[in-house]
Amino acid sequence: MSLQVSNGISNGTRPEVLVGPLVLTAGKIDITVEYLSTTNPNKLKELRAAGLELEGITIEPDELQLRTEQRVKMASNDIKAWKQVAVEIAIDKANRAYQIHQSPVLVEDASLVVRAAPGMTGPNIKNSLLPGREEEGLLDLCAICMRKEDRMAVAFSTLAAANSRGAGAWVGMVIGQIADRPRGENGFGWDKIFIPEPSIQLLEHSAPFARTYAEMTFEEKTRLFPLRGLAVDDLRNAANPRS
Repeated sequence: MSLQVSNGISNGTRPEVLVGPLVLTAGKIDITVEYLSTTNPNKLKELRAAGLELEGITIEPDELQLRTEQRVKMASNDIKAWKQVAVEIAIDKANRAYQIHQSPVLVEDASLVVRAAPGMTGPNIKNSLLPGREEEGLLDLCAICMRKEDRMAVAFSTLAAANSRGAGAWVGMVIGQIADRPRGENGFGWDKIFIPEPSIQLLEHSAPFARTYAEMTFEEKTRLFPLRGLAVDDLRNAANPRS
């Protein structure tokens, strides 16, 4: 397990394409994967843009959920602990996918941790953005951050795969802030409220960059501040030359 973090703008070069069968080194084991499981076309599009070209299969999301229905307890101010939770959840999904498919399957799990509301975010973000109340959930998170005067947030994308010998996880992370209100019409999930930190740092030099993911075009999001691209880069580093 390692970590790729966004500290600035991507150089925009075309990524090396990863196709199956892909041999991934995770500690002392190799995991050979041919398939990627996701039912979210938006996630798949971003992973493809990052060069991940594994064949897709469908495993219903309900079959890959955590073993417990209880909310995951999140530390209030510990990025390392937040990352560990993201890894544990992705590996749990990978193990379930392996059991269902009877061979290693690459899975992806994304989460957004908001420091002012850790109990509502991270892996619990899905409970805050239930179908039919997504906009209300986003407004609630913005209001909490404004009230507490703490807008810091971290987005994680974690790829994982497992076989009978163990599992591996590869992580991308983007540090940012929560917007004052949902903004933009592009993207999906929590894209309307997450502003990647590098865009904030560029504000005094180039104001248009200080935008939420949903205010960016697909090309800007995936080229300049590529959350899933960072996870794929981490995965690429683990790919065995035999792949």
